[in-house]
Amino acid sequence: MINILKSILKGISFIDRVNEYFAKTAAWLFFPVILIMSYEVLRRKGFNNSTIWSHEMSYFLCSLMLMFGMAYVLKIKGHISIDILYGRINSKGKAILDIFSFIVFFVPLWFFGLKLMSYYLIKSYVFQERDYWGCWFPLLWPLKAWTFLGAILLVLQGFAEFIRDIICLIKGGERP
Repeated sequence: MINILKSILKGISFIDRVNEYFAKTAAWLFFPVILIMSYEVLRRKGFNNSTIWSHEMSYFLCSLMLMFGMAYVLKIKGHISIDILYGRINSKGKAILDIFSFIVFFVPLWFFGLKLMSYYLIKSYVFQERDYWGCWFPLLWPLKAWTFLGAILLVLQGFAEFIRDIICLIKGGERP
């Protein structure tokens, strides 16, 4: 039993490290976004000549940072909670509340979400869908692919947190 628990904790630790790597790597995109936005503001305000590609590129890069950061935020418990209730209950109560929320909200939402996302990703790739709003017509399937990957990372982190809560509920004490 102890070996199984060690293996499970090792798997959870691996998921944590993968999500931390993706989040910290994507965080570096903040600098290109700042450069692109500064260039756009300079062009628009200084020369009255805005660009469309800068808006699209900043949108794409910010979506990448958002999607790759969600799982890490879940790992560090950075998502919103109702502190009036959550802060007053013990670790077992928190585990029960988290398990309930995971089963009732997280699993159904992300099951259907991933199903829809995979459909639109495949459709976008097959038809080589492009963004026709701008002038450079970028392919949209890469955007949908990293959105899908970010959602998968979030689901994996959700399951890791779920297992932590179950261990906390069974063993007592703090979450592993």
